[in-house]
Amino acid sequence: MEKNNLVIEMIQVGALDVNCSIIYSKDSKNAVAIDAGNDHIAILSYLEERGLTLLKLIHTHAHFDHIGSSAAIQKQTGAELSLHKDDAPLYDKLVSQGIMYGMKMEEPVTPDFLFSEGDKLPLTGTDLDPFLQSIQIIHTPGHTEGSSCLYSDYLERPTLFSGDTLFYQSIGRTDLPGGNFEDIISSIKNKLFTLPKDTVVVTGHGPGTTIGNEMKLNPFVQ
Repeated sequence: MEKNNLVIEMIQVGALDVNCSIIYSKDSKNAVAIDAGNDHIAILSYLEERGLTLLKLIHTHAHFDHIGSSAAIQKQTGAELSLHKDDAPLYDKLVSQGIMYGMKMEEPVTPDFLFSEGDKLPLTGTDLDPFLQSIQIIHTPGHTEGSSCLYSDYLERPTLFSGDTLFYQSIGRTDLPGGNFEDIISSIKNKLFTLPKDTVVVTGHGPGTTIGNEMKLNPFVQ
């Protein structure tokens, strides 16, 4: 998608094929990444090939497959790291998360910004600020305690970065520590389903969808 000289591209990264979204300016080549996954080599190569300068690492939640590469990326780029305050304890356990799945995780770096619902992400003083200012942080607990979705009406179509809360005709797992089935259903029905039906949903894994499609066809929330 492209609007206002901003481009949004999605790449799949890591062993669990996380959908990482990179939003960048065609003019300045400044960029932000949402859910950078756990393959820093792929992300850094992508940035280098396009001549992009990464300013922010924004995360929907703190599971290792979504945030495991952020320390390495931050060390290379200096990008600021943000996630919901309720997932800070889970983020601190990144190394032990990796051990559970037989993967070696780098020690996490200290987040630059711990947000809550309704907060605005810190601006950069660049041409990315109108997009960052448009982002609404929606706290959607259920997959993890701090799971959050990011909604913006600044792009070509209203867009929701749903992380692992809402998938194409499915929902995120609730059987991991911090998960809760009732909470995730409430988050989807009472928060996400109030968004415009034509909202494009960029999911954390798998194909994208729309809010209207999930309201009609998602079997978990009928």
